[in-house]
Amino acid sequence: MLWLFFRRFHIGLGFVGLVAFWLAIVARKGGRFHIVAGRVFEWSGYAVAGSALFTCARYLLTPHHFAFVSRPGESAEELARIQFAQFFLTMLAFLAWLFLVQLRNGVRVVQTRQQPAEVYRNWEARFWLYSQLAGSVVLMGYGAYRLATGGSSVHWLSVLVPLIPLAEFRKERLFLLQPRETKMSWWYKHMECMLGCGIAFHTAGLVFTTRWLQTNWQLQLPGMWQLLPWILPTAVGVPLTHIWIRWYRKKFGDLPREEVGVVKQELV
Repeated sequence: MLWLFFRRFHIGLGFVGLVAFWLAIVARKGGRFHIVAGRVFEWSGYAVAGSALFTCARYLLTPHHFAFVSRPGESAEELARIQFAQFFLTMLAFLAWLFLVQLRNGVRVVQTRQQPAEVYRNWEARFWLYSQLAGSVVLMGYGAYRLATGGSSVHWLSVLVPLIPLAEFRKERLFLLQPRETKMSWWYKHMECMLGCGIAFHTAGLVFTTRWLQTNWQLQLPGMWQLLPWILPTAVGVPLTHIWIRWYRKKFGDLPREEVGVVKQELV
């Protein structure tokens, strides 16, 4: 009963967060409605990510329960199911942590927008930055170990997925340590972080909705199409985020002249 309540709590607040995300998107930026919707999204994000991390930690201690194996290691098939459960839970925990990093950065950059850049560079900022680096390295090590010991090829994802936050680490470190390029740098970082959190919410919602349809309605995507719920929100959301931020850069006069024409073409 406790875990059933916990699951419903996680799913319910995920739905609340999705609604709040879109209300913040359509609201006038900086207006009262935008701020309230953003607050609801923020606290929904903390609850969803926190409950996800707690659940992953719980099942990583007993992965055979997550894999529906009564006697772990009794057969090669059961061992493979347990290893896949460990991989899946580790990946979910890593993604939930990256979500928290983005959420905190997106909120803190607004809270310090009218203060010197040095205020943003406190211990919390460094904690989130270097925890992203440490988590990426640990996950890559885990994937490399599994592959070296004969694990499934799915563990290549544990090696490849962390390359994205590792590539972002240098950019985030420069943003943290260097003076702000323009007066509106906080705005662009806020958009980047919060839209990234929105992509994560949509990914989780699409993945688990697809799983529910497979379980209850036997509607299963064929072959490699099963990866579609995992990559579709990112494939759509990242380019749109890039275009929208560049549009605001043009609006605030922070876009180099040679790129203004490109922005007009993209919007058309």
